Formats: sequence, C-alpha cells, structure tokens
Amino acid sequence: MPKHTVRMTPQILVASLVAGGLAVACSDSDDDQFAQGEDLFLVFYTNQTPDGITSFVAAVPDLTATSTIRAAATLEISGFIGLLGPATRDGTFFVAPSDTPRIDRYRVGEDGVLAADGSLSYEGLGSSQGNFMLRPNHFLRDDEAFFVVPAALKIAIWNPQEMVLDGEIDLEGFLPDSSDLSPRIIDSQIQDERLLITAGYFDQNNNATSTTRLAVVDLATRVVTYSENTQCGFPTLSVRDTDDNVYFIAHPLLGAGFAAGVTSFPPCMIRLNKGEDTLDSTFFVDMTSLTGRPTASVVQAPNGLAYVTISPREPSDFTPDNFNTLRFAGEWEVYVFDPRDPANTASKVDSAPPTADQIFAGVVEVDGSDGRPVPTPVVNISTTDFTQTTVYDVSDPDAWVAGLRVPGYIYNIVRSR
Repeated sequence: MPKHTVRMTPQILVASLVAGGLAVACSDSDDDQFAQGEDLFLVFYTNQTPDGITSFVAAVPDLTATSTIRAAATLEISGFIGLLGPATRDGTFFVAPSDTPRIDRYRVGEDGVLAADGSLSYEGLGSSQGNFMLRPNHFLRDDEAFFVVPAALKIAIWNPQEMVLDGEIDLEGFLPDSSDLSPRIIDSQIQDERLLITAGYFDQNNNATSTTRLAVVDLATRVVTYSENTQCGFPTLSVRDTDDNVYFIAHPLLGAGFAAGVTSFPPCMIRLNKGEDTLDSTFFVDMTSLTGRPTASVVQAPNGLAYVTISPREPSDFTPDNFNTLRFAGEWEVYVFDPRDPANTASKVDSAPPTADQIFAGVVEVDGSDGRPVPTPVVNISTTDFTQTTVYDVSDPDAWVAGLRVPGYIYNIVRSR
C-alpha cells in the first residue's frame, strides 16, 4: 500500500482517489493484436499480495474506457521497478529493477509485443535499488540523459542509445552544515536545460525539519548553484504557473501531521522564479490559508493552475492517534487554485470524487481530432485497497471523463509512439 508521495515523470497526473464497484477490462487472447502504426501508451502498475509485489508494463492503444489490458502486450516483472520513458515516442522505454543496479531497454514492436533490447549496469554508483528511478529520469537528447543517485549525492550521465555511463556530477553542496542532520534528495526536474533538484533534511530521530536546499544544475557547463529555505522542508511536490515559475510543496502528510501536532511546520509552498538560480526569499505560503483546513497533495492542473486535496475536517479533529487513519479515509476534497495567489483563488472541484490525501502530477499527450498530440492532464482513481485504477481525463476541471481501467495501482503512464 503506497505510503509516501513519489514524484512522477512529466507524463502523468495521478490521484489515490476512492472509487468502488469498478469492472476492470482485460483480454487474455494473443489473437487480440494491435493494428500496425497504432498509437501506444505504456501503463506501469503494480499488484501487491502477501507474497510480495509484482510490476507490470502494459501497452494499450489509448486511454479510453473501451481500451483493454492485453496479455500478449504486457511485461511482468517480480518486485518493484522504475519505468523510464523518453519523449521520442519511437517505441523505446527503460525499466530499472528494484533488486539489481541495472537499467534494461525494451522496444515495443508494431504488434505491441514488448521485447528486451540491451541493458546498462550502474553498479558502484552508490545505490543498488531501482526504486529511485521513479524520480524523473531526464532525457535531454537521444544520446544524453541524467538520473539522480540520492545515496551517493551524484547525478549519473548516460547514453540511452549506446547504453553506457558517460560521467557524473557531484552534489556535495547538499551535505548538511550540522552532523545532527541528514539530507534526503527528494525531487528533480528539467527546466530550460537546467536540472532542478530539491533535498529535505532530517534530524537524528528521522523527523523532517523545515529546511529545504535547492540545487540548480546547468547541464551545459555542469555548474551547480545552491540556495536554501528554512521555513518549508520535505519538498516532495511541484507545480508551475503560466510564467514557468516553479513552486515546491512539502510532503502531503504535513497537513494532517501539523494539525495533529506531530510535525513542527505547516503544509507549505516556496518558489523558484523563472530564470533565477536561487529560491525566492520573499515567497512563502502556509497552505492552510486556502480554507483553514488541512491540505495535502498539490499537483499540476491545466493553464498554470494547481489541484490540491483538502480535508473536510477541522484541524482540531486530528490527533496523534488518528491522523494517519484520516489521511487514507477517502474523504479529502479536490480544489483548484492559482499558485501565484492561493488564498484568494481556491475553489472546490465538484466533479472530482472524494479521495485519500495523496495525488501526483503530469500530462499525457493524446492525439486530437486533427491528429496532432494534445497535452492532456489525467487523474488515476484507485480503490482504497489499490487493486484497481481508473484513468480520468481532467482537461476540464468541471467535467472529468472516465477512461481506461487497470487491475492494479498505477504509478506511471508514458506514450510509446
């Protein structure tokens, strides 16, 4: 059962929302083939049983309600994986197993069959887990990509065409000023050929502190610039406004945790202005200012806006004994707001069903009526036991449209071709 926010790649907006009574469409027939040249999306989802986690990567022709999961076009891998999808849409994708320091390359054939096509070992880089690959893996060009190795405080540079490592960039500026603190790299994203990486800091009892450090990496010169904010820590989420300013938001548990008195700082948001190398020292938002009630996840909405989950309960309803139960109660409401002025712009999204506290962000490119790809925000709504998920098109916040249903918990969707 997912317990912590995981940053998605820029192709998907995910919400752990409550939905019941869903019939999941599957096809076990190998004769059910894709048409040549048909659009394909890759859906990464998991099933968890007492015996462990199984991961699946399924190729589907579209994300509508009539689409199905086809057995012949599904890759099954024991354990947890990271799924990496470049923007080239040539049928190539990459998988990072959780138990081996390796990236495997796959190609999707015209018939939708997924076939292995090379691998790269990153043994010795300071991490033997592929789980961190859920952090964005950045494909800058066909032959140049980057991923962050949190345990080693490094950025690995690799060539997706040749499947070789091409170098490293140190992130030693994340080392704390005090031996009482330990850094945890949390998020990374590309902006104008710059890599933006945030880290939170934890005390000796593993409690999140209110300190965030940002690294801005110039990918041309490999120069790293650091800045710090001491009001808003544990920055796991981010959104952008229409001017491409980036807003970093603290972990979803902060809303319930602060209301219950178990965290030392409120749910909060800070900003990096477009073109700047350091955080805006004049911008800080206590997210409870939106409605006076606890907030949780903040994710990208269309037109430079953002969605946020807000509890229907008052802060006084949360206690140290019940706040985790209330986080997953499936009663949180979805609001939309302008991150430039949150307190004066928040309004409830009536078409969104009630949800658990956590949602995740991104966009899928879906062809429009003229055949051109249209960036389309989608929401994945899971049952409370995370055994099935429905994909919703949320281009219009007032009219969400239900689509593909999947027999598991979706972590990622990328367009393959």
